[in-house]
This record gives sequence, structure tokens and C-alpha cells, in this order.
Amino acid sequence: MQSGQFGGGVAGDPGRDPTFVHDRLRRTRDIEAAKLYGRSQTEAIHHAAAIVEELGIECDWEDTAAFTYAAAAQKIEDLRVQLARAEDFAATLRTRLEHTTRS
Repeated sequence: MQSGQFGGGVAGDPGRDPTFVHDRLRRTRDIEAAKLYGRSQTEAIHHAAAIVEELGIECDWEDTAAFTYAAAAQKIEDLRVQLARAEDFAATLRTRLEHTTRS
């Protein structure tokens, strides 16, 4: 859905990049809003895949890993900050999951 055929791409537009949106929600709202956003994005992708399957739509649908890259050297530090925030978020989720499973 990145190529603009369906859903529109986000490449080069940080305001629409799910990682940036997720981080902004986490900073301006709370972790629950960020988790809800992430869940909604994942569910939307699964729903679109199910429609493709159900209707037998011939397309080049492919599940792939997401990746982020810097098109310019001066943006590398931005990616390092983004990585640190993602790692922090993952650690927070692991801690909450561990706490939940112990309760």
C-alpha cells in the first residue's frame, strides 16, 4: 500500500509515517493512545489483506517487513532518535506484559 495504488504512501512525509504519528501520540497523549493507533494500523492492513483474499483480487499483495532509511546523511541522527524511542516503547510494553502475566 506504499506505492499509492491503495491507501497512499507515506515515504518522505513524516507527518503521515506511522512511526512518527505513533511517537507524537505517545508524547502528546499517552501510551494507550499510541497502542490504540498501532493496533488500528495493524488491523487495517489485515482487513485489506482479507478483502484481497476473499474477493480473489489479482494484485501483487505482499507482506513484508517495514524499514526506515535516511535519504540524506543529515537525517541519520533523526533515525537514531526514532530507534531509541521505539526501543524505549518496546521495553515499556515488555514490562507491562510481564506485570500483566504475573498478576
